[in-house]
Amino acid sequence: MKPQSVFIQIKPPKGEFPGQTAEGAFIVEDGVVILTDRDGNPARDGDGKLYKQKLRDGQNPKVIAGRLTRELRSALRGKNAPTNGFDGPIHYPKSWGSVA
Repeated sequence: MKPQSVFIQIKPPKGEFPGQTAEGAFIVEDGVVILTDRDGNPARDGDGKLYKQKLRDGQNPKVIAGRLTRELRSALRGKNAPTNGFDGPIHYPKSWGSVA
């Protein structure tokens, strides 16, 4: 089965910053969403955990895959990942004005 792609927003666009996204891949097999790599191999974190979830009636597989992609990304980044807002460039105003 060929994996489908899903994209999640990591950071929204702001000013000249275009934003940041992450891509995930998934398959649906017997009513279960399974995260995979682009070749269809199950995706696992550093501890070997498989990221999958059984679909309930009416659930959208892409929404579930997006949530699982976010969880896997967090696990791969580790507990010591930078706190949101402290891991990117600092944008200074073009003019600081006069210093007295």
